[in-house]
Amino acid sequence: MTQAAMYLALSMAEAAEIEHGSNMSLHDDISPSVLISSGLELEDQQHHLDFDAKMIGQHAIDVQKGKILQHMNALHQHIDTWAWVQLLYMPSVSRLWSQDDITTETKVYSISLFLPSSLPQQVLCDNRLLKYKWDLHKAQAYDTLNDLCTVLNLQCHLYKYKDAFIRGQDALLNLAARLGKNDDWERSLKPLNKKTDAVPLKHDDGCTVGQQSILWIWKTLGSNSNSLGLQDSLCVEWCKA
Repeated sequence: MTQAAMYLALSMAEAAEIEHGSNMSLHDDISPSVLISSGLELEDQQHHLDFDAKMIGQHAIDVQKGKILQHMNALHQHIDTWAWVQLLYMPSVSRLWSQDDITTETKVYSISLFLPSSLPQQVLCDNRLLKYKWDLHKAQAYDTLNDLCTVLNLQCHLYKYKDAFIRGQDALLNLAARLGKNDDWERSLKPLNKKTDAVPLKHDDGCTVGQQSILWIWKTLGSNSNSLGLQDSLCVEWCKA
């Protein structure tokens, strides 16, 4: 299931809870699932901003430095706002927050958001939040894998970019332990080896699919391993051009 489909499913589930009067939201505008999904977005912004700051190097011009600083300030404000709402649903993280983390702007990249997958085992967390994080991280992993397969099908050189931002397997391992999940998901979402796994699918002439050795990333549900998926990818790239 994609992230978009997962967001829709969670929204529909919350709508049903509201209709039946069983919704447990503690904030008028931010539900538990929205808290987790927005936390994931903030986490992505941290990694992207850190990456962008490193890319401009030591000889950046004032305009570049100004834009990075503006993004840092905006992200810090968003994290501060999100953290206060987080305390409603996860009060146990209050003792994990460091005052230094909250007030120091230069550490915006490394501020820990204490999402359910990163909490120590001894810190209590609502099981619903753990499940939301599991569902969204799993969808994120499938989306990332599908994106990677699309890039490889087009024989592009965007793998380094994906390698800088792909995360999720470690978080899924942590969440699986806390939720008592079996290891079925590990058969389709394995640790990615960029040297042996991230290679294009070979369409050998004269060989059937059954005669070819296909890597696991192309066997995962949703991967663009067929000619139709490749054609769609080519159409998208043509439109972008």
